[in-house]
Amino acid sequence: MEVNKTASRELKALKYEVSIMRELNHPNIVKYIYTDADPNKKRMDILLEYVPGGSLSGLLKRFGGFNEKITKIYLRQILDALTYIHSKGIIHRDLKCANILINNDASIRISDFGASKKLTKNKNTGNFEQCKSLKGSPYWLAPEIALREGHGTEADIWSLGCLTIEMLTGRPPWSDRSRKASKVLSLLK
Repeated sequence: MEVNKTASRELKALKYEVSIMRELNHPNIVKYIYTDADPNKKRMDILLEYVPGGSLSGLLKRFGGFNEKITKIYLRQILDALTYIHSKGIIHRDLKCANILINNDASIRISDFGASKKLTKNKNTGNFEQCKSLKGSPYWLAPEIALREGHGTEADIWSLGCLTIEMLTGRPPWSDRSRKASKVLSLLK
């Protein structure tokens, strides 16, 4: 019975991720192509654009930190994509080098929208509501997410800063302090 609940929860999460990806059409975001769902087997296959260069994380492991010129080129593309998704009221919440893919022409694609969230607009103010769920990867997590104080698009900007440190040094911030997620989260509180 517990396996069915887990599978059902995971299938629901994948459907939510696909619903977000269907909305996105930007040169620096991995393109959603097709979903093949088999409700009887509780299985979903998601076909995305093939991005052959691997991830920024893979490049960092292979070559070490990037110089400022390369970092600047990648940051510009990531900022363009973030501006686009934020204009749609979507926050990524898991920006890190492992989720940034590189195409053959050295352009990047943001991937993995599994932790993303579509924010709702407040009918009275027209502003996006804050989100309070704990999502993301500890080294890149904004303090307001760790504290569950409420967060919006600003959390992605914090993660972008952490991603910048990762690109320049070859390591995520806080990685010299601990490899345990709980310890990293306590540093943010």
